[in-house]
Amino acid sequence: MTDYYSGYYWGLNPYDSSDLDGRITDIELRNKVITRIRMIDKARRDLTISVKDAVVTLRGTVMAFRERQIIGEEIWKISGVFMILNLLKVADPMTAGPTIPRSNESSVNLF
Repeated sequence: MTDYYSGYYWGLNPYDSSDLDGRITDIELRNKVITRIRMIDKARRDLTISVKDAVVTLRGTVMAFRERQIIGEEIWKISGVFMILNLLKVADPMTAGPTIPRSNESSVNLF
């Protein structure tokens, strides 16, 4: 018995988006991501990149928040990327976001 739901086949041969025309495999997409990251920083070797169903997961440590942001932006430019899980950690906390005012600096009460 064949079971169809909204065009997706849920039987013995489940629907696989890699069968679609023009869809690249996760391995090909991972290779494109690696190539793009090496274009940004030729010396970078300490990132872990995994791809599953066109979802790119990044792990590792970068020095600055801007570097983390640039890597994410560049990967979005790659055709075939569905989602990015940017789990990169920032080594320098001073670049990770807005600074918290110190006691001798003026502060703004948000409430």
